[in-house]
Amino acid sequence: MKKLVIALFTIVLFTSCSSDDDSNSAETSIVGSWSLTEMNVAIPVDLNNDGSFNRNLINEIPCIEGTSNFSANNDFSQSFSVITQEEINGEIVFGCQGTERNEGTYEIVGDQIKFTIEGPEPITETFDYTLNDNTLKIIMPTDDYGTLEMISQRD
Repeated sequence: MKKLVIALFTIVLFTSCSSDDDSNSAETSIVGSWSLTEMNVAIPVDLNNDGSFNRNLINEIPCIEGTSNFSANNDFSQSFSVITQEEINGEIVFGCQGTERNEGTYEIVGDQIKFTIEGPEPITETFDYTLNDNTLKIIMPTDDYGTLEMISQRD
């Protein structure tokens, strides 16, 4: 469970980051506002202890929300639910408490997007991504659950 929480934190940190490049119209179309609609892991999980395993973490922790905004000058901002966990009567219970906001820059190179989160110690990560019409998918590796697909829809 601890590894899942770390993976979820990483997701919150990087998820709705995306990029823009004026040389390609598909890349340019990433500019705008996006809302997180799915967080799919390769291996289904049962985080809400209902006996049903699901790939989409939002179905398991319905309070998860996220938004991302990408500008034409390669800046981005994002806001995501802070995921919590606590033990209640011997069961791990996940929930959300507030939101976390991050800002930084992004760059698209081919089928990858590179994010740099601002801060005292900037964090840079590169992920595979696809952009089809109004659907943005950012694909991240995780240690225990295969890949994580962060899927957002254009607002």
